[in-house]
Amino acid sequence: MFIPFLLPMLLFGQTPIQQKEVVKQKARFSITDYKKPQTVLLPFALQPVESIMAKREKELSLKISGLSESYFYSSIKFHSQYINVPVENSIIKEKVSLEIPHLSQKSRKWKFTIIDPFGRVVREYDGKGKPPKEVIWNGKNGDNFIFPGATYSAILTYLDEYGRKREIIGNDIVFPGICGKSKDKYFASVAADYIFQKGSYKLKPDAEEHLDEIANFIKIHYANGVIIKLISDVSYITEKRIAVLKKELKKRLPIDPSNIQIKSGYFGNDDIKITRIDIITG
Repeated sequence: MFIPFLLPMLLFGQTPIQQKEVVKQKARFSITDYKKPQTVLLPFALQPVESIMAKREKELSLKISGLSESYFYSSIKFHSQYINVPVENSIIKEKVSLEIPHLSQKSRKWKFTIIDPFGRVVREYDGKGKPPKEVIWNGKNGDNFIFPGATYSAILTYLDEYGRKREIIGNDIVFPGICGKSKDKYFASVAADYIFQKGSYKLKPDAEEHLDEIANFIKIHYANGVIIKLISDVSYITEKRIAVLKKELKKRLPIDPSNIQIKSGYFGNDDIKITRIDIITG
């Protein structure tokens, strides 16, 4: 028995109205063991084939996800050994902005001089007219890096509009840590007093973040190995500090311990006697 509203369509050769479904989300899993049924197998004459497959696919995906999600959550973990840990108070600087004292009068020319704790000139900037508000310094003294933790002085010398020489003492400059590239190696140096309690092998309360920063530097530049030297006076504290560094970096680096050398070093003749940690990698 024909359904009454289909009779006019059949008499005039018109195609019945087809229902369509819009798939808004791609299925997470594909079905490989399900054959698309023939039209004669449809439970309702006008029901699209896609709706049956979508239902089967949904049932299968729910079964699979129920079995697998807990496995993935327990298996896939992000470890700090493999990624850089965010550091809020960075102490390792590649360059630093130095503020030049403000001049309330005109100047013909100026010179901004940076002096080390021994009174030696390590860097000079100069120019004509009014000096800029700041200069950018990469912390290098010629081909060498300055000493982290040491206090450097700054002096602005200038000629005023009448040709008189004047001087203004600038702010003290201290690099807790310095980094850069020397030839084919990357170098970083950190004042040990930012990691360890003064005169002790025990870590400071905020040392965790600074150790993360050292580990980040190694992760970024590591290639074939790492050499870390604890530069200080010869004492039993140095060896204990080395043991602490080995333990802390082992937790933070996905590197074979045999490729990380941590050893003691000694002050050179021209060194400023501030205990520091030198890292060389690349």
